[in-house]
Amino acid sequence: MTLQILRKSKNLTVRDLAAKMGISASYYSHLENGRREFSPELIRKCSNVLEEDIETIEILVSKINSNSKFSNSWITNLRVQNRNALTAFEDELKIEKAKDQDELINRFARFIRNNIGQSILDEFDKNHELDSAFKARYKNYITARR
Repeated sequence: MTLQILRKSKNLTVRDLAAKMGISASYYSHLENGRREFSPELIRKCSNVLEEDIETIEILVSKINSNSKFSNSWITNLRVQNRNALTAFEDELKIEKAKDQDELINRFARFIRNNIGQSILDEFDKNHELDSAFKARYKNYITARR
């Protein structure tokens, strides 16, 4: 469960919950999406409005904080095999799990290194405007062969 799902299960919009907590809807949206951090006071207010114990809200908030640290990385924007790289890597992990955390990170790095080149070639192949723009931008760096 997420804080968003819990809020929706109580039939509350962002605007409704924010008003009951005494904050703006945009500020609450930032909290729920991990762009701002909940203070202990806001956790208490959220707990009261949603009629949930503080521990439950703290768990949901910690998930938001954990996910926001991860999702703010450029790594989440990588694409390989015409998919999000992290999703593609998860499929590989379903076949063979990593032995430990170091192996997990090393395997991800190898996965990206092995797949990114082909993904770049595939992108140029399907996106002719990008292909033309790239070639035009770097044409001065081509050694003419005769």
